[in-house]
Parts: sequence; C-alpha cells; structure tokens
Amino acid sequence: MTLLARGDLLRLAAWRAEPSISIYARMERAGVQTRQNAVRFENLLRQAERELQERGFKPRAYEEWIAPARALLQDTMFWQHQSDGLAVFVAPGLFELYELPVACEDLVVVAGELHLKPLIPLLVEDGVFYVLALSRNHVRLLRGTRDRIEPVRLREVPTSLREALWMDDPERQLQFHTGTQTYGHGGRRGAIFHGHGVGTDDDKARLERYCRVLDRGLHEVLREESAPLVLAAVDYLHPIFRKACSYKHLLPVGITGNPDHLTDAELHQQAWKLVAPRFREQQQAALERMREGQGTGLVVHELREVLQAAYEGRVDTLLVAAERDVWGQCRYAGGQLELETHAERQPGDEDLLDVAAQETLLRRGRVFVVPEAELGGRHPVAAILRY
Repeated sequence: MTLLARGDLLRLAAWRAEPSISIYARMERAGVQTRQNAVRFENLLRQAERELQERGFKPRAYEEWIAPARALLQDTMFWQHQSDGLAVFVAPGLFELYELPVACEDLVVVAGELHLKPLIPLLVEDGVFYVLALSRNHVRLLRGTRDRIEPVRLREVPTSLREALWMDDPERQLQFHTGTQTYGHGGRRGAIFHGHGVGTDDDKARLERYCRVLDRGLHEVLREESAPLVLAAVDYLHPIFRKACSYKHLLPVGITGNPDHLTDAELHQQAWKLVAPRFREQQQAALERMREGQGTGLVVHELREVLQAAYEGRVDTLLVAAERDVWGQCRYAGGQLELETHAERQPGDEDLLDVAAQETLLRRGRVFVVPEAELGGRHPVAAILRY
C-alpha cells in the first residue's frame, strides 16, 4: 500500500467498470484493537456482496475479481500494521489499496464508477507534497502528507552527481540500467564528492549538468502531479537546481543545509511547515472567489447546472460539502444530461457530488471538500465556471 497522489486520483477517476466496489474502513493502529480491523473489513465486504446480488450479479460473475479482497482477511500482519483509515477499490481488472492518514467513516459504494470524494481532502488541506533531498552524493525523493512521509522509488533518476554525469554521456546512456532503484537512504550510491561549495567554473558546469539530468528524470515521476515540491539542499545548490527545474510547483522557499544529515522524519517536519499554509490558502482563496462571483453567472449551485458544466469541462473550481451526499443516477450523452435524484440511496446509486468532483478533476479543474456552512447552507455544491 502507498500514500495517495494526484496521479492516482486521476487514474481512479477515469476508471469505468460495471460494477465497481469502493470500500472505506476506519482502522485501529495499535494494541489488541487491531484485531477488529479484519472483522470490520469482512463485514464491509459482505455488504458489498449483498449489494452486488441485489443488483442481479451472481457469485460466479464476481468471485474471481473479488478474490484478492477476500484473501486480505487471512493476512494477519496486514491488519496489525494499518494507518488510521483504509480505502480498497475492487472491480474487474482492478484491485488497489491505499493507507489513509486520517480516520474515515465505514462506507461501501457499488456503482458504475469508483467513489472518490473521501479521498479529495487528502490532496488539499492535508494534501500530498514532495521533498527532494539533493546533495552531490545522494538524491532522495519523498512523498508526504501532514501525518507521514515515505520514499518514492526512483528508476530513471540519477542518485548522485557521478551517476548523473555518467547518464549525460551519450555513449553511456544506452548502457544505463533503468531497473536501478533507490529506497530513501538505501540503494546504490555513487562515489563521494567532497567540498563545501562551488569552486571552479568547471565545477559549476558539472552541477548544472547534474541538475538538468535530475530534472529530466523527475519529470517522468511528477509529470501528472500538481503537488508542492520542497527542495532540501545546501545553499549553493538551490539557485542551480531552480534554474534547471521545469516542475511548476517547486516552492520558492526550501530547506537549507545538507539533507544527508537529516532523517526522513526531520525533513518531513521542516517541509510541512512550508507547505501547510499553502494548502490552507488555496481553499480560502477558492471560497473567496465563490463569494465574489455570486450574481455574475460564473458561480452556480444547482446540481443539474453543476453536473452539466462539469461534463462539458467548464468548471474551473468545484466546492462540495463534506457532510453531504446526494444519491441518484445521471447520464451525459450528446450534450444532454439525464439526472435522477433519490431521497434515500437505492441500489446502483452514485453520490452525484462525487460524480461532479471526478468529472471536474478529469478536465483539469480543482476540487475542494469544505464544511457545508462555508457554502452558505442552502446548497451542498458550488461551481466556479471558466466561462
């Protein structure tokens, strides 16, 4: 299992299969209470199977692709080492698990697409960010949230100055083994380079080449991302890397000092201080735009209008109420929206707020899950339109 990133969310939002199962479960992290984790998940899985049968699916139609979820119940170690929440997505051809750093309500949704709204706040207020720990001798890329951080596997990314210069040699590029991986402080290391700053012009040129090669490799890792990136490096490497970096979400302020002397946990602590205000500011700015846009025709609240605009790619920013679900079914084809809402959830229903969120994300819009009171209390959704 891994932490969720924006690329994962976009990929899951694009998933369409009938039926698709989304399971969210609150987890216990320590002590004898962890024994309840498997019991809770088994009950939710049984609920999913009941819903499948209510919709007319026979066990033989889903036994094969639901088997990996059942197999989890026998993995004692898995249930003893959980975070605060667990998200499991199961469908024909799909089985994915994600640790959630915050507790979630137990929930099962069986529909024609995955239910993703509970994940969206993890990419905003408690969002995902990256830390690039860069020195002459080592490269670490870490992915974190407010509560935890983990190393990102690096394949076509140089792990040292020596390796970068080797990769930048045209005669040697074909020899580079793209299967090479690093894991945090572990993995293969290049030769050690000594010194405390940029000396000769030749040394600066080598560092510039290093950063350019590193940027090319990072592009393959981060090209679908919009999460903030924090640079941790000695002071003289900051301007050199920033000049070479093509990632648009590199924070202007980073961590100064040799990151080889800092643990992942220490980097996480320093980086969170830099990114936390950014996450809060983004949400507050969206709410302010919503308030200022009232009466201009560029802010809509009616669900039908919101869904129509989301399908057409006209939603720049969507705000949905955290406490609300609107169950029903919708279909968009040929520019026409068919919409049916239900006071009580029925078999096959989708949370229509989740549908609007997914369609917005797929069309490069932004989504914020906010307290309902922030939306004025009359509607559970607001869309800020591009036009």
